[in-house]
Amino acid sequence: MQGGFEYASQPRSVAVKRSKYREPTAQYVVTASQASNNDKGQNLMYDRRIVRGSTYAKPVVLEDSAATSPARPSRLPKKIQEVDSLASSTRPLTPPPMDGRQHMDIQTENYLEELTDKVPEADVETQTEAFMDQLPVPLFVPQKRGVDASTQIDHGDLFDFDLEVAPILEVLVGKTLEVSVMEVLEEEEVKELRTRQDIFEQARNAELAEVQRLEAEAKRKQEEKTRRLEEEKARVVAQAELQEKLAARSFAKHYLADLHTAVFSTLVTTGHFQDPMEKEVTEAFMPYLIQRACVNVEQIAFSRALAEVLVDEAIHKTSSSFDPVRVVNSNGFPYHALHVSTFKKTPACNHICSMFKANDQGEDDSVIDSIPETRDDRQDKLRKAFAEGLGTMILVLIGDGVVAQTVISQQMELRNAKLTSNPMDVTAFAGDWMSISLGFGIALMLGIYVSGGVSGGHLNPAVSITMAVFKKLEWSYLPYYIGGQTAGAFLGAVFVYLGYRPAFVDLNIWDQTTAGIFATYPKSHMTLVEGFIDEIVGSFLLLLGIFAITDKRNNPADPGSRPAIIGMLLAGIAMSFGYNTGFALNPARDFGPRLFTLMAGWGGNVFVYGNGYFWVPIFAPVFGGLAGAFVYTYCIERFHPQYVPGNRPSSSTIDEDMA
Repeated sequence: MQGGFEYASQPRSVAVKRSKYREPTAQYVVTASQASNNDKGQNLMYDRRIVRGSTYAKPVVLEDSAATSPARPSRLPKKIQEVDSLASSTRPLTPPPMDGRQHMDIQTENYLEELTDKVPEADVETQTEAFMDQLPVPLFVPQKRGVDASTQIDHGDLFDFDLEVAPILEVLVGKTLEVSVMEVLEEEEVKELRTRQDIFEQARNAELAEVQRLEAEAKRKQEEKTRRLEEEKARVVAQAELQEKLAARSFAKHYLADLHTAVFSTLVTTGHFQDPMEKEVTEAFMPYLIQRACVNVEQIAFSRALAEVLVDEAIHKTSSSFDPVRVVNSNGFPYHALHVSTFKKTPACNHICSMFKANDQGEDDSVIDSIPETRDDRQDKLRKAFAEGLGTMILVLIGDGVVAQTVISQQMELRNAKLTSNPMDVTAFAGDWMSISLGFGIALMLGIYVSGGVSGGHLNPAVSITMAVFKKLEWSYLPYYIGGQTAGAFLGAVFVYLGYRPAFVDLNIWDQTTAGIFATYPKSHMTLVEGFIDEIVGSFLLLLGIFAITDKRNNPADPGSRPAIIGMLLAGIAMSFGYNTGFALNPARDFGPRLFTLMAGWGGNVFVYGNGYFWVPIFAPVFGGLAGAFVYTYCIERFHPQYVPGNRPSSSTIDEDMA
């Protein structure tokens, strides 16, 4: 046999020590006499071992059951019957009962059961489905009645395992293991090859991408180079054309300059460009005007000298013959005039009356300089204090209103973001630092427009103190100015609170966050000294700008535009130096609203926040304003050219009154 295996010996049958056929069991052995006595046993119709119909219909009854067939003779062999009878005779029986007693049946099983002759039966009805398949009839499996027999195969009966099977198994197992190892190694090699292939493809793709990027970059550089070369060529051409045009223009200008002057001089000389109006003004009007001016000047000088003589004479001779009467001149200032009816009818008296009449018409007020004035100062002070209070109230009402709108909108949006767990929408804010700065600038502008014609529109104690120090405001007016400004700031804060009171109640925030709407507080990174310096710098710029804007001899602004320019100045200072401390720059604007917050529910903490910062906005603006005014007065104003009558001013910005 090619490629197969051969046995060392021929196969041989197994030697057994039993008969070839199975011996019948005594239970099923039927003797000849029994067979002859019962012919029905030869017919399958009478064989009780055969169950007709379904095996589930009734239980299988064995032939050796005495209860089912007591009349049938036993088919067991006689020897077996003798053994059974012997076993039953040797079984121990229950001893007889004692005298006067009797046995009682006792249930010895683990579970009690009722002993009846008739097995309980119950009828159960079941409804099958309309189209349920009929179950197949199970195969008949007769009950095992024989005796199990075993066949023992001894060692060496069939073949020698060590000699005949072990080599084959070793070859098969070894070959199988070898093939398995080869397959595993092949799979690992294939996996490694695929990994290397993926790495190679990735590297190749990266190289291709890099090559494409380099090609695109080189192409872009080439295009950029070409574009720049074209632009440079176009620039060179345009520059050449421009140089040619400039050269042509310069040549034409130099060539035509002398020609133009010569031609026009010739034409003017010959009278071709003579202006009739200019000729008339030059030859007729100007000589007449100069002559009339000289006559008027002589008359005025003579009249002044005569008036001085007449006034001196009238004062000395007629001082006891007149009663004082209060008269108000055209400028609004009261003075004592002379009642005309008390004068004696003299030429000097008539001349004095005519001079007072001329003064009432606003021609010359120098005649009453020596007469004492008795103005109602208290009424004038109250009027100016009211004007300052109204202007300061407008400043605080608009400025703090902008701050309140900005802060309240931010706090509302912050609260809504916390409740909804959504990011805060900064576009929902109703203001920012820019709007606050512009709002205060507009408020200052409007306040100056309202009160400037009555009190000058200071709206700031620092400005009023500076004006008093530099003799631009009487010291007796200073308390009225400061009182009116502080009261106006207080009222402005009251109106702002009333306007936003529902929002304050809704937020229920009574700390420095909302108190900062009315008064100024420093940031956390600022100390008292740093805040003091910051306020000084801001006030320095404010007063320096005010002195420059209102100086009539240093390119002054138009009187109607000065409030707007000062408002822009305040907005600029707020945008540059306002973040650190809130740019109070005004003691009344800070102290009045701070006093209101003390009484409105914020409590005494308004004077504690910022390590007691409340005194800084009161004193720092005063020092800063004085410094700014001092620098401008002694560094700029003192160097203005002095105006000399009869000489032409060196600048067109000299005060109109002096001109």
